[in-house]
Amino acid sequence: MNIVIIGAGKTGRGFLAPLVYKEVKSLTFIDRNQELIDKLRKNSYNVYYYNYPNKSVCISDFEIYNIKDTLALNKIYESDLILTSVYSTNLKSLVSIIDTACNLRNKKEKIKIICCENGVDVKHNLKILDDKCNITEALVFCTTMQYNDLDLISEDFKYLYYDNSFENMSLKFKNLKPVSDFELLVKRKIYTYNFLSALIAYIGYYIGHSIFGEAANDNFIKYILDKLHLELADAISKEYNISFEQQLRFTQNALSKFQNKDIYDTIERNCINVKRKLGPKERLLMPLNIMLNQGKNINPILLVIACALYYGRCEENLDTKQLLDTIAQSYTNKKVNNKIKYIFKELNEQKDIKKINL
Repeated sequence: MNIVIIGAGKTGRGFLAPLVYKEVKSLTFIDRNQELIDKLRKNSYNVYYYNYPNKSVCISDFEIYNIKDTLALNKIYESDLILTSVYSTNLKSLVSIIDTACNLRNKKEKIKIICCENGVDVKHNLKILDDKCNITEALVFCTTMQYNDLDLISEDFKYLYYDNSFENMSLKFKNLKPVSDFELLVKRKIYTYNFLSALIAYIGYYIGHSIFGEAANDNFIKYILDKLHLELADAISKEYNISFEQQLRFTQNALSKFQNKDIYDTIERNCINVKRKLGPKERLLMPLNIMLNQGKNINPILLVIACALYYGRCEENLDTKQLLDTIAQSYTNKKVNNKIKYIFKELNEQKDIKKINL
């Protein structure tokens, strides 16, 4: 099988490639970072693993091309499976080259595409290709970071869970695991893992942390997590009609991962793209909505949203008034909107976060 990974960044090289490289006929990376491409053309690279100092995987015998290169187009139309790792907001930029490749394709079988981006219904960005490709999506639970110039360090996460509810999407890879109720898994993942990650990152940023694991173990943040996680698990279990015990384990697994200081991650990586993360179906506003629906204490979530707005103003020069108006359109509850504005005002005045009246 010929596999193309579009996106030769941390997830593409450090998580996806090790899952499939032993079972493929050819492996090709496609990226737009020419400096990275030039380096990888001359070298193999290694993936190391947190908590396993004697374990590593060497990825070699691959090809890599710039997405503007004609040879990249050739590799796409010759491929059997494409894995994308480009952020969901960049998926639409792939439509043109994949569409052209499909028109040149000689094989009867459609190209299979798995969008390995974290988000809800990310495959809709490639919807225009539905007649030409078999498209599905997957969830990435694994954290991968830079180890040195080319090498990476990753969690030893053995599976990529993908949605196989679509026709012709069964794949014979031992590390690619099909999930039938994928939509539910996505929601649970985004509203648990990604929400808790955002909580740690945005409050951690305001407090002054730069290392994610240190923020996750900050006494104030641990206090909020301890206070919140049971109610969050209960609210999600009731919202989606799953057992509390099952969702609590899911939530506790997320906390164990985030509070493991051996897994190196940064506050910046978990904070970027505030505007996207404040979307109506994203990791902050949907948990707020779920907690409201289930009658839970929403004050910790309002604090996270205000901290996200603060980061967006300071680091991404965002129009926070516009973002506040967007949030207000999602919630007609004036009390909620006014509370977010109040907390945001307190943050802008450099108030001690522990003394803000929630």
